[in-house]
Amino acid sequence: MNRDEYLKNMVSRQQPIFGDEGCMKLRNAVVAQAGLGGVGGIALEMLARAGVGTFRLLDRDVFEISNLNRQLLSTSETLGRPKVDVAIERIKAINPHAVVEKTYQENQREYLLPYS
Repeated sequence: MNRDEYLKNMVSRQQPIFGDEGCMKLRNAVVAQAGLGGVGGIALEMLARAGVGTFRLLDRDVFEISNLNRQLLSTSETLGRPKVDVAIERIKAINPHAVVEKTYQENQREYLLPYS
């Protein structure tokens, strides 16, 4: 299935509510999200499922065992992993056509890099 077919079918249930123009606005939207824990993880998942096309993510934390009871992206398999990397995988699992950028920190300088 090509990109356009995938995205059209993915949001087909919301299209009657938002219309073609609204769905296209979501597809063209760029969302910057700082924080991928309890509230941030849920918000990210819903935005990805709504068809947002581009994400810019920032969270310098890793998943810890104390996150398991309240953070959607936290599982026994994600413990110790950077929240940003787990979030990218989740977005791509929902919408492989989404564009995702994450922050990268090196020697007190921060860079925004595209995920590849």
